Amino acid sequence: MYLNWHIIVCDSKQYCKEFLNKNYLDEILNLLENKLTNRQIRSITWTISNLCHGIPNEYKNIIQRLVKVQTSFLNFDDQYILSDSCFGITNLVQNEQIIQTLFEENTINTIIFLLKEKFSSPQKKRNLLLLLITIIKFCNYKEIESLIEIGILKSLSKILNSNNNELFVEIITKLIKKLCKGGEDSISKIMDSGVIHFLFIYLYNEDNYFSFEMKKILVKFFYLWYSKAKLQDCLQLTEQGSIELLIQEIMILDEIEILIPSLKTVLVILSLNSYYMNEILESNGAFEIIGKLNTHKNQTIQSASIQIIGNWEKILNNRGKQNVLELENNIY
Repeated sequence: MYLNWHIIVCDSKQYCKEFLNKNYLDEILNLLENKLTNRQIRSITWTISNLCHGIPNEYKNIIQRLVKVQTSFLNFDDQYILSDSCFGITNLVQNEQIIQTLFEENTINTIIFLLKEKFSSPQKKRNLLLLLITIIKFCNYKEIESLIEIGILKSLSKILNSNNNELFVEIITKLIKKLCKGGEDSISKIMDSGVIHFLFIYLYNEDNYFSFEMKKILVKFFYLWYSKAKLQDCLQLTEQGSIELLIQEIMILDEIEILIPSLKTVLVILSLNSYYMNEILESNGAFEIIGKLNTHKNQTIQSASIQIIGNWEKILNNRGKQNVLELENNIY
């Protein structure tokens, strides 16, 4: 038994079928019914995670059992057991056909629940977040919609509101980018979750130390989102105070790669219709801000503000256009 165990760990692809056909997996899983030490469990999780790397698609029942077993291991606090289980599920997820099994075995709900646990260690949360990122990567649009239906965005919003972790933001942006391909209904689902507002707050809150790269990703993401969002959703977000945060931040930004997309985002927002534009200009002093940027010491920033001022007349002449992307083509 040990020899076969050792072989499968060393080269799972070569010996996987032989291992499964001789029912060695049953022997391993039966061991879990006994009271084992963490060290013994680690040996089992190590073997199972390697087995997942080479298992063929035709072993559907076995794949389902492996998902179920490894989902149960996600509750363990032992770093090695958790890492092995995350690694095993990650290997299985690369076979896109098993995503549905993750729903059936409650794997994704388990991950979300554990991420919300106050007593989960930072390392445990990191492992779970990386696993969730992999799952989202291999989800198709319908599966992403299923994630939304089980409340993943709302759950992540609550976690994001209490934990400063860039991996959360990476997951949310990946989710939303895929949802943006689904049309207006999907955009509205994003809005209903409240996650956009949280992302705004976290990007522009000085107490949250996002890396420069993450800030670039977020700012460009907001520009993408506003370009696709419906007027009603944009207005709702503005009422929550997000646009004020954006414009206030523009006043103190010096990083060109963050500032320019921020300015473009403001331009897109102002482009939506004349009523919306006037509201923003009157309540937030956007003219004053762009005017100050017009004399900025950085030539690139100065040029961008001049371009925006010059394009406002074009925006006003295109008030009737609701498709912001079409309008954008006329501006840039």
